[in-house]
Amino acid sequence: MREDGSSLLPTRVVGSGDTAEAIVLRSWQDGNDVFLTVHNPFPEQIKYRAGMLLPTEHRPRKTSSCPVLSRRMSLEQWSHPIVEILLTDFRFAPNYPACD
Repeated sequence: MREDGSSLLPTRVVGSGDTAEAIVLRSWQDGNDVFLTVHNPFPEQIKYRAGMLLPTEHRPRKTSSCPVLSRRMSLEQWSHPIVEILLTDFRFAPNYPACD
């Protein structure tokens, strides 16, 4: 990752053994439930925008996302099928207290 002001810009995709300074994303489906984890390796909390594409729609819709605390992992869950999850605008957000 590279800092650009308060934004975090991806610089490369890393292998599973090289994640010390990488935001690690994992998504999976269990029945109709879809899960997403975001691991933050940084000393500051991060925030991002999230969208999803549903099976019956042609355009993505906004969905809520929560800040990921410093050196922690967040878990998001949706109780319906999702075709695609879109994550953008990763940034350091030390004073962002709430999900939106």
